[in-house]
Amino acid sequence: MIDWRKAPRALVRQPGVHFLLLGGALFLLRAGIAPPVPRVAARAVPPVEAPRAKNLSEAPPKSRLTDDELLYREAVKIGLDQEKPVQRRLVQNMRFLQIDKNAGDGELYRQAREIGFDRTDPVVRRFLVEQMRLLARAGTGPEVFTEAELGNYLESHQEQFMLPVFVNFTHVYLSSDRRGKAIERDARRLLARLRAGHISPEAAPPLGDPFLMGHHSGMVAKSDLEGVYGAGFALEVARLPVGVWSGPVASAQGLHLVWIHETREREPAKLADVRSQIVLALAGERRDVRYAEYLRRLREKESSR
Repeated sequence: MIDWRKAPRALVRQPGVHFLLLGGALFLLRAGIAPPVPRVAARAVPPVEAPRAKNLSEAPPKSRLTDDELLYREAVKIGLDQEKPVQRRLVQNMRFLQIDKNAGDGELYRQAREIGFDRTDPVVRRFLVEQMRLLARAGTGPEVFTEAELGNYLESHQEQFMLPVFVNFTHVYLSSDRRGKAIERDARRLLARLRAGHISPEAAPPLGDPFLMGHHSGMVAKSDLEGVYGAGFALEVARLPVGVWSGPVASAQGLHLVWIHETREREPAKLADVRSQIVLALAGERRDVRYAEYLRRLREKESSR
């Protein structure tokens, strides 16, 4: 077994140790923790003038710990650093260093803590901080809200929960791949035929080309149209009149002659339409309040020490 108290030369020469210790030192510096000051031999100090001596006698201001450092210290205090994921990480580090190949996991874990890897490993510290953040934000049970709370939230965030423009249309498709340069001419001729013959939306699609997504949209949001046909198509279709053949309207696939059955303008959502979204939003706000309150209490305890 290795005697860690004697700081073996084999350990100091390991490049992996240098890597882990350097990473840990950088992490501690970023967290605002100053490295220990080495001891130096005492030297004679010239006398200090009275006004200067008064300033030096004042206690330096207490450095403000970061949120992450507060959470890390609390995680260690309640024993989260003893959890299995931390143990596995520390053992993995020790096996990477290949210092004591015959040692079991328990012995490697003990050695890692003796070296101080549990305090300097950035992955371990990040894991502990995130676990504490989750605990601080968590409630004691399911989030429950009254109808009044849900309604008030919707009223104060109405713009966030506006229903989009909806449109229901039928289109006759003309493929740019099939028709090439003649597509514009074909579209104008077919539009004139549809209008002159009073051809119904049900009968018109076979007069054009096959379309993989179908010719009847049903009631669909303008934002969903953008994903299939493109933003330009969706914007123009939302402006077309109801009950007449219009077009041609261009998309990435070709041209379309469009019959609008119905449109629904952008309007405020009803509570029934967005209840689940509001519950999620309110639950998130409650978690944020719990987290802020937890940090406040930690800071009060730290400042009272």
